[in-house]
Amino acid sequence: MNRERFERACESALQQERDRDSIGVLREKTLHSVLKYYYEPAEENHEIKIGGFVADIVGEHGIIEIQTRNLEKLVPKLEQFLKVCPVTVVYPVLAEKYLIWLDEETGETTKRRKSPKRGTVAEAVSQLYPLRQFLSHPNFTFCAVLLSGNEIRSLNGWSRDRKKGSSRYDFIPTGILEEYCFAAPEDYRGLLSGAMPERFTAKEFGEALSLGGRKLYSLIHVLESLSILEKLPKEGRAYPYRICSAEETKE
Repeated sequence: MNRERFERACESALQQERDRDSIGVLREKTLHSVLKYYYEPAEENHEIKIGGFVADIVGEHGIIEIQTRNLEKLVPKLEQFLKVCPVTVVYPVLAEKYLIWLDEETGETTKRRKSPKRGTVAEAVSQLYPLRQFLSHPNFTFCAVLLSGNEIRSLNGWSRDRKKGSSRYDFIPTGILEEYCFAAPEDYRGLLSGAMPERFTAKEFGEALSLGGRKLYSLIHVLESLSILEKLPKEGRAYPYRICSAEETKE
């Protein structure tokens, strides 16, 4: 993690925004653009065609793909890219954000306010469910980047105040907080709480990680695919789980 480099990346992305009209740059959301400049400041290494796909970054350490949501869209790319070189998938986590509401008709915005929602690394790993076939590949690395910033949301929702069901217009990063990279199945073991009992339910696991619903079960399936968690025979109304040993994970 390099905060100075991140600040320079923010400046480069904003300069690209200012130059867009004059040089015809394809519109890119600010978050994606900032991360692209953070991981590779040299523009000549951006948007490189490989086979039938375009990689976000190609450099001396391989390919870097920045995906701000919908990781399943990377499946066709990964099927091709992983055959030829190392690939790092970068996924931003909005760990500390301030909300700003935008009226797209008038261009007016509200004062920003801090959101109580905080993204976590466990939540980011849960998004890997569509990519779980690649997680044990020796060329695959996943990097969750915790960021702070301002989230701009459009007032286009279905509720009376137009906030419920609204869409995110953009996210403007203001700082990088942490980076967590997972290059091998064993790396994901760090997500597990040291206080977990020998056997535990999905509910207990979710409480330990502050995760619930579909994201919780997606995370469980990801960790099962890595042989880090094992589902045990049903006891009562719930299936208990156990944490596999490091030897079992390596197998």
